Amino acid sequence: MDSWWRLDSNTAEFFLKCLTSVGTITAVLLALFGDYFREKFDPVQIKIEMPPENNSVFDKNNYDGVLFDVYCHHLRVVNLTPHRAIRNCRVWMKQILVWNVSGNWREEVKTPVPRMMEWAPNEYSKDVRTFCKHQVFDFGQTLSNNGGFALTILKEQGGTFNRRFPVGKKLRFIFYVTADNYLVEETFCFEVDVSQSVQGETVTPSRITPVSHFKGVAKRSVLTIDNP
Repeated sequence: MDSWWRLDSNTAEFFLKCLTSVGTITAVLLALFGDYFREKFDPVQIKIEMPPENNSVFDKNNYDGVLFDVYCHHLRVVNLTPHRAIRNCRVWMKQILVWNVSGNWREEVKTPVPRMMEWAPNEYSKDVRTFCKHQVFDFGQTLSNNGGFALTILKEQGGTFNRRFPVGKKLRFIFYVTADNYLVEETFCFEVDVSQSVQGETVTPSRITPVSHFKGVAKRSVLTIDNP
């Protein structure tokens, strides 16, 4: 009476072949389109933010033959999907906006070619890195004695580019990130107020803040930098 559920040998063999065929097809599809399925259903996500720790010391750097004390500003790329490593990640600065006397943001400093940023420390793999959690890149330096703010970009990229901005300037830098497995076109905007040097301070750091509302920016960091 309980033999109704039993399969004869031919039926069992048929089902076994079906399962084998389905498994083979699935394996082939995963081999061919595995990356596509991962990007579709579990895409890599990132954000750019201020590092949780600020510099407490000053460095020295030479600009146009003059040695300055400098405060180094950094930003951090965070992998929001740490179970998936970001492969061959690069950070690019695509646009600089300047607040003018008319009260408008203007692209006075135009760069037809995006400028690549340097990972920190730059003694190794300063142009490209692979990581699971986060990596820091050099944003720029505030110079002593009212020397202004200097953007840090990859020197080997070449080309003429004015990366130094005087005291009193208010700037917006727009960044984006590329990687082998990061397919989102997303920009991140940070504002820089180039501070006047305060008497008695080695360096008065520029103030870095994220932009809360910027056309085309989907995600932004939420931290600011204070004087050390």
